[in-house]
Amino acid sequence: MLNGSSESSRQETDLVLLDNDLNTLVGAIEEGRYLWENIKKCLAYCLVVNATQLVPFLLYITFQIPLSLGPITLLLLDLITQLLPTISLAYERPESDIMTRGPIDKFRDTLVNGR
Repeated sequence: MLNGSSESSRQETDLVLLDNDLNTLVGAIEEGRYLWENIKKCLAYCLVVNATQLVPFLLYITFQIPLSLGPITLLLLDLITQLLPTISLAYERPESDIMTRGPIDKFRDTLVNGR
């Protein structure tokens, strides 16, 4: 008995094999690279913005400086101010050289890196 994800993968494989067109495979690789890059951009944006919002809490803990906004208010502000920029990063057009790059190395190309 196959689980749901295995069955879904098998159906997708059958669909690709029925198409039997190399352009479909090239398009799928391009789409995968495009999604990988956009996820990296969204994650980097969220980490940078949230790291700056962590500073007031660290100041409160270490120096007892009172917080100007409570945690719930800050979460609501995050939801309002970060939603649209993050969505716009997710729908950004792919770079022109996305297919000239080599394949993604699972050890070197991670979602979060030093850069």
